[in-house]
Amino acid sequence: MARRGFRSARAAGRPERPRLAGARFTRWVNGTLTPRGAGRSFGSQVRRRPPVRASPRIGRDAARPEGEAMPAPDRFNAAARADLLPELRACLDVPRWAERVCDARPYDSPGAVLAVADAAARELTPDEVGAALTAHPRIGERPAGAATTAAWSRAEQSGVDSEDAELRAALREGNAAYERRFGHVYLVCAAGRGGAELLAVLRSRMHHDPRTELRVVADELRKIALLRLGKVIG
Repeated sequence: MARRGFRSARAAGRPERPRLAGARFTRWVNGTLTPRGAGRSFGSQVRRRPPVRASPRIGRDAARPEGEAMPAPDRFNAAARADLLPELRACLDVPRWAERVCDARPYDSPGAVLAVADAAARELTPDEVGAALTAHPRIGERPAGAATTAAWSRAEQSGVDSEDAELRAALREGNAAYERRFGHVYLVCAAGRGGAELLAVLRSRMHHDPRTELRVVADELRKIALLRLGKVIG
């Protein structure tokens, strides 16, 4: 029951905004909580995704009372363009996407940043997908080094048990078969998922035709980009 003296968003005729945090934020990224009418465009003409009205809440904003404005991402807004673009390309190594997100500043909330990034990532071309894939290691292979992308990849694949020799061998074989079929590395948003699940996803995608699989890869790039962008926003 709503408190006396307050009107709910529905009663006021305003769209209700989801309160997203943790696992629910990952579901939003994965597309299960996107607004209705969100089109997935890749390599073909489809209806454009309508403006995003609901913004996800991340970090400390997840507990913010309904109706209270989220603070603007001040560091993100104030960063020099030359400094911010490399951080964005670590999220998704597509210059057009990074420039779109950077040049749309200032933003009034973290959710506004993510909404622009989400829309721009749904427009990846086949050439952009191919170029972006080169920044990602194979599933089961954790890159060494202190680079931001390497650290993020290691964290995202932390659910893959490196001590399971049988699983490692199966992933190597699966990666090789996938690359022979599609001509590029197997990519999946691995955050929060175990090695056995990632191997099962790989095997299920082997049945795709190349065009379908490229669309799937483009959407996985989008999911990874949004998760990483949340870290850049802070």
